[in-house]
Formats: sequence, C-alpha cells, structure tokens
Amino acid sequence: MAGINLAPSSIGEREMRDTHLPRFRMAVRDAGIYAVMPSYNEVDGVPAHANRWLLHQILREEWQFEGVVFSDYAGIMMLDHFHHTASSAKEAALQALQAGVDVEAPFPWGYAQLKELLDEGRVTEAMIDRAVSRILRIKFMMGLFEKPYIDPARVREAVRTPEHLKLAREVAEESIVLLKNEGGLLPLDPKRLKSIAVIGPNAHQVQFGDYSPTRSNQHGVTVLQGIREVAGKELQIRYAKGCDITGNDRSGFDEAILAASQSDLVILVMVHGRPYAIAWEKAHLPAILETWYPGEEGGRAVANILFGITNPSGRLSMSIPQSVGHVPVYYSHKPSGRGYYRDPGSPEKPGHDYVFASTEPLFSFGYGLSYTTFRYDDLQVERDRYRGFPAPPHQRGRGG
Repeated sequence: MAGINLAPSSIGEREMRDTHLPRFRMAVRDAGIYAVMPSYNEVDGVPAHANRWLLHQILREEWQFEGVVFSDYAGIMMLDHFHHTASSAKEAALQALQAGVDVEAPFPWGYAQLKELLDEGRVTEAMIDRAVSRILRIKFMMGLFEKPYIDPARVREAVRTPEHLKLAREVAEESIVLLKNEGGLLPLDPKRLKSIAVIGPNAHQVQFGDYSPTRSNQHGVTVLQGIREVAGKELQIRYAKGCDITGNDRSGFDEAILAASQSDLVILVMVHGRPYAIAWEKAHLPAILETWYPGEEGGRAVANILFGITNPSGRLSMSIPQSVGHVPVYYSHKPSGRGYYRDPGSPEKPGHDYVFASTEPLFSFGYGLSYTTFRYDDLQVERDRYRGFPAPPHQRGRGG
C-alpha cells in the first residue's frame, strides 16, 4: 500500500486466501468477535465497503460470522467522492447494503436514503431487517436492554487499576526488541556510570499511537521518567529535547549535542509505529532498542530493559529493510523474491541482483537479542517420521 492508509491493494484471490485471510479468519472464528469494520481501501479493484465477496461470501458464508459489519468513519460516503464507484448518496448506500454493511458511521448519510431506495424497489424490507436484526442481536447479547445504564462514578474503580498497569508494563517489556548490543554494552550498571543523556522529542513524551484519546504525560510514564525512577539519584541524567517530532527547527541541537558529549554512552531507543530504514544507525551506534509504541507503562518497561531488571525477549514481527528502495521486504518471499545470483553488491564492488546493495533485510523477521547466551548441541529426534517426512538416516533410532 506504499505507506498510504487508503491506497489500493492489488491482491488476487489466491494470494488473499493463501497469505492474508487466514489470520482474519482466526480472529473471526476463534476470538468470537462481535463486529467487523471494512477498510477504506480497495482490494483487487473493489472498495471494501462495496465488496460483497469479502463481506458476504467470505465473512458470512464461509466463516459463519453472525455479528455486525460496522462501516469505517465516512467509509460509505467515500464510495461517492473518493472511490467514484457511486454517483450519489443513494448509490453509495445501495452498494454498501448489498455488500453487507449493517451500520453507517459516523452518521446516516447514505443510509438516510434507504426509505427512498425502498420506495423505488431497489432494496427490500428483508435487506433492511437483516441488518437491523444483526445489530439488535448483539445488543441483546451484551445485555444493553436489561442494563442500559452504567454508574459513571465506578469508572475510576475499573480503569487503570494496579492490575491493568502491571499488565501494560509486562506487555511492553515482552514486545521490546533488542536489535544491537555491541560489546555487551547493555544492560547498564548505574554503579559504573557517572552520567547518561536522554535526548529526543519522544524522550519525555508519551506515545500511545494513532487514534489515542490522549497524548498527555499525565496518563503514562515517559522514557525519561522511567530511567530516572530506575537509575536513582546517584546517576546524573541529562535531558534535552533536541527538536520536535516534525518540523525543521534545529535550535535545540546545540543543547542536545552538549548533553551527549558530557555523558558516558549513546544508545538508540526507537519509539514509533512502523519500521525505519536504519542502516546508518546500525553501522555507527553500539546499541539499538526497538520499543514501538510501548503504551502507558512504556517508560518503565524501557528502563527495566536498559538496566537489566527485565531480560529483553521480543522478536521482530516484521522484517526491517535496508532502505526504502528495498521495499517490499518480508520473510515469506518467493524463491525469486531475493534475486537469482545471490551476489550482493556495494559501491566498491557492484553485484548482480541489486547492483549496489544486498537483497537481504537489515533485520529479519523473528530477530531479537537478549542478555543471555545459549547454544544447541547434539540435537536429536525422537521418532523416525514427522508429518510424513522420514528423519535423516543418521538420526533414525536415536532418542533425545
């Protein structure tokens, strides 16, 4: 999708079923979800909000989904002014309802025309009743008619409890990935350090990701706060924002450079929502920590990893490319997806696949370091056959 949220996906049915649909099927069938939201984009030329193959044949008939299909924000409206598959609100509503969209959000725009479409005979009462019955069914299952109101005073008792915060920290700790640790620089030992610098626009700013109701530091722990809590008062912490997340203002660079020059080491802690091409950083920085958007307890989780209270155990759920030009990069590539010659190139010695680079990712899917070292020795199999494939002759009959 080229990094654009609404860009078309040129994926055929075979690839959809083989690669992409299985994980969605597990979410629908195994997790017992109540609602599904179509995406904004089009798939194989058909917008998702008008795609009966996706929303009815796959979702309803094959996966037996009985919940509600809830439109994305103005998703039905986009059929008219964005995708141009409809020429009016009525046409957009007709396409969406026929495809299987039950609820229009954020307000009735196309579905406000359903009465007129019904009078014209273009939709039937059965089509409308089917959508309404799905909505009512979910409301009954949730007990909204028996207990329609809640006590707002109890919200504080149920939100951000100590158990919730503990879980948030554990989830953050287990998702953080140690990408580089040259010379065993990490974990940090406060007794061996005099000063560390915490630099950057995300150092003292919580990041919960997009669509978050708040970006206030009052609702989370920043990396700077977490480091100060763990490091204690003996270790001097120098903080410099340096710059904003976006913009060209460099007025804070001098302060950041000074803080770095007065400190003992440099570690890159990345806080972001998608992989960056960090070939220069990998080559020049001794330690790199990938934290993604670590949530409300992210600062404590990062500090616990940095100072060895928690051993990093996260593994990459995606491959990180060497550069933008290497995209797409993913683990399940075809045999031809990395070239034929397997001859990586460089400016000094051109190659045959990419002339000036390797086709390999910078960091592969599943990669992740820890503070422990281990190895496997004398591996053996316990049976002569696994899933129809015989064990290698030299390992047959050797119990492990």
